[in-house]
Amino acid sequence: MSPIFSAAARWVFPGAQFARVTVVILAGLLTQPISLRAISNELGRPIVREFTPGKYRLPYWCPTGVQDAAGYVYVATGVYASVYDGSEMRIIALPTDSAGIRQFALGSDGRVYAAGPGVIGYFRGAGPTAEFVSLANLLPPEARNYDELQAAVAVGDAVYFSDEEKILVWRAGKFTAVPCPTPSRSRGARLHRIGDELYLTIPGQPLSRLREGRIEPVLDHAIFREQTVRLLERDATGAWVMLTAERGTFRAGPDGRVEPLAVEANRWLAGKVVNHALRLGDGSLVVRYAFRSGDGGARFDAAGRYLGPIDHSSGLYMKTLRGFFTDREGGLWIGAEAGLFRVEWPSAVTLFDGVNGLGSRGAAVCVRHGGALHVASDDGVYRLVASDETSGRAAYFERLLDARAYDMRSQADALVVAVEGALFASGANGTLVRVAELAPGRTRLLAVPGDPAAVWVSTSAGIYAVRRQTNGSWRDEGLLSAKQAAQLPQAQAEARLARWLLDTAGVRRAPSGKTDGALLPRLVTSVTGSPLSVFEEIASDGTEIVWVAGLKGLARVETARVFRKPTPFAVQLRATGANPGERLPRRHAAIEFSFEALRHQLENSVVYQTRLAGYESEWSEWSPVRKRGFAALPGGSYRFEVRARDADGNLAQPAVFALTVAEAWWRTGWAWAGYLVVSAAAVAGLVRFRTRALRLRAAQLEAVVAKRTLELAQRTEELALRNAELVRLNQLELDEKISARLAEEKARLEVLRYQLNPHFLFNTLASISAALPLDESPARTMVERLADFCRLTLHRADERDWTTLGEEIELLRAYLEIEESRWGDLLDVEITSDPALEHERLPHFLLLPLVENALKYGRATSPDRVGIKLATHRDTDGALVLEVANTGAWIEPAEEKTVSSLGIGLENLRERLGRHYPRSHWLDIAAADGWVKVTLRVKTPRLL
Repeated sequence: MSPIFSAAARWVFPGAQFARVTVVILAGLLTQPISLRAISNELGRPIVREFTPGKYRLPYWCPTGVQDAAGYVYVATGVYASVYDGSEMRIIALPTDSAGIRQFALGSDGRVYAAGPGVIGYFRGAGPTAEFVSLANLLPPEARNYDELQAAVAVGDAVYFSDEEKILVWRAGKFTAVPCPTPSRSRGARLHRIGDELYLTIPGQPLSRLREGRIEPVLDHAIFREQTVRLLERDATGAWVMLTAERGTFRAGPDGRVEPLAVEANRWLAGKVVNHALRLGDGSLVVRYAFRSGDGGARFDAAGRYLGPIDHSSGLYMKTLRGFFTDREGGLWIGAEAGLFRVEWPSAVTLFDGVNGLGSRGAAVCVRHGGALHVASDDGVYRLVASDETSGRAAYFERLLDARAYDMRSQADALVVAVEGALFASGANGTLVRVAELAPGRTRLLAVPGDPAAVWVSTSAGIYAVRRQTNGSWRDEGLLSAKQAAQLPQAQAEARLARWLLDTAGVRRAPSGKTDGALLPRLVTSVTGSPLSVFEEIASDGTEIVWVAGLKGLARVETARVFRKPTPFAVQLRATGANPGERLPRRHAAIEFSFEALRHQLENSVVYQTRLAGYESEWSEWSPVRKRGFAALPGGSYRFEVRARDADGNLAQPAVFALTVAEAWWRTGWAWAGYLVVSAAAVAGLVRFRTRALRLRAAQLEAVVAKRTLELAQRTEELALRNAELVRLNQLELDEKISARLAEEKARLEVLRYQLNPHFLFNTLASISAALPLDESPARTMVERLADFCRLTLHRADERDWTTLGEEIELLRAYLEIEESRWGDLLDVEITSDPALEHERLPHFLLLPLVENALKYGRATSPDRVGIKLATHRDTDGALVLEVANTGAWIEPAEEKTVSSLGIGLENLRERLGRHYPRSHWLDIAAADGWVKVTLRVKTPRLL
């Protein structure tokens, strides 16, 4: 792949012997200088989107199709019909005795009508909800035979159907039959809509018109009697123009003279049998050839000039075609013997890739040399051969050099190409000849100011100099020395102010006073892959041509036509479980909304945002998902809103679905009114009752106050004397006892915090465990672990304050297992205990507060997972060492509390240690390497 350079790049070559050489590359290096030599016959192939039978569940025969007003595409597929909703094809069943649809017609009422052997009717609904409705039961008795219907055309408010015997007119909900006998196996009259009238071409009869139920001759000529007319039109002068099946195009003037039309198309149609023709929106024409003419088809412009074939060279995987139809985006749909194609034609964008000669690795650099466009890529160097109007051959690329090309330029009347390890230049006969050996690796061609015969090649080893001699040969001047490089003028890569730029969004027109920096349509980058460079040309007629080179191919873009006004499109919204405007009961079924906004140019190119107003205030993220459901909505009024955006950022007309869910009876307006009345009455009664009770209570209190006042006066003197004595006694005892009492009360509170009523707790846990499933569910396991913890907490061997280290460790294991069940993988526990210390005596619940604090502060300060470590061992001086550690950071008690505390933490622990291990305990707290460790050393007191 050729290198991509930024707006300003500096090349610094290794080794002290080379001076630094600065390469100035102006903004827009990826846009080559404008050329005035763009050629009109360099069109690539149309961009094709394939609908293969396997991927889209299509039968192997697709003769025709149509797009309805909502954008859905209906396709005749064998003995079925299929509808495409922008993502998938859905099969629609037809009458069991039918032989499939031969033609669709879009009526003025918006319905899609269908005709075929055993098929006459329309599709009710749209897209995914469409179903075929047969009109056979409404046919008049004399026209009940509809086994050979071949055509259907909508004109004005009527739809016309034809077979070999009659024409059926459907208008205002009823049929009228017009006899129109034709020869056997002729497939009946051909129906042509010209303005608001229907014209008929009938084998062996003149050109006719159907008016008010009568067939009237219009123009009698052998061309109408002897030829099958595939396309009938009227030009600006009122003359008839018709395309016949076997003799090309004719014109019938107002004077009745019929003569071949003087267009190039007749030369290409000579000797061909045309089975189908369609005039496109820009006036161009496409035709389909019969099997005996080699299948395939051809494209002509509005003036009848040949534009190219419709076959494998156009990107189709097969050329046995069946029919054409168009969509509102300007795409041409082609039904084939096996599958369906959507061709971007007419289009401002055409493509060169592996189909028309370019290598599989796309294109990187484009240069026009000698009037021909040249492309460099990882596959080699290619030259574009323009289309041949004589033979009808389309434009294609031919390979000139099979080597990995990094850079290419047209200089000194030669094409110069830098490839892996060598430099090539074009010789006298146009072939590329090796002219210099280069260092391996990526290279870049540089222009030498004031010396057009010199070429510099920048490599990883330095700068190579190559010069073209006056006799046309090239001289390799080798690698420049550091001294030479320092004396040379500054090298400058050929560049200019870019009119086209590459960014992460694609290819953008450079903003200026007249342009807004618009992006090329996403269609371009979808077929080229990641764009690598842009080459701009101006044709002699002023048309701007942009060549976009990418990893998958090379696109030719006519900018004057590519920025067309986008075709409007709208979101189609429907729901299951509710109808628009419906009032649903409070307990309603689940509601599922389905929606799509149809764009057929690119696959899955539309994204959506949704919002259920009244339930949520924010729009969802943009997503290609086309469904959303709601299981149970509370009472209220709602609006489900959908908006869509295509690949080019164009917004669709949004869709809204309104519905209402009934409120519960206790939340209705009448219920709230009743609540208000009852509440007011209750408040009034309560106020009256409380007022009377307060008055009675006030009288009683006045009597009591008078009595108590006398008693208080008598006791005041007595209390004053006793108070002085109590103050003296209390002051003596306060300093000695208050600390011990407070410590004892705090310890008892801590113990009581872990105690529950055994019978109540065990009965509750047993009930919960019995109610849970018998399998090993997390809930059942947690209940059983909680029961174990309570058993260890409440059922002690004795009621003294002492236990053993083994029992304490077992208690902690039960507690931590419960925490592990709660936190899962977010909690790591490690317990290391010397079995020889299991019978060491400890006060009850000595370690549990430390473990609780480790869990609490570990969760508050650890970034993700919480680690807990518990270890015990005997020190060399005989002291018992207990360590509790947790991940996280230490929080000083003086700091602002960010973690809630029970108030009986380390202070309570120190009080208990002072009571049970007077002057024989040590408590240390340390934080390091993301861990906080509490170390407790105690010496067990001797038993008396």
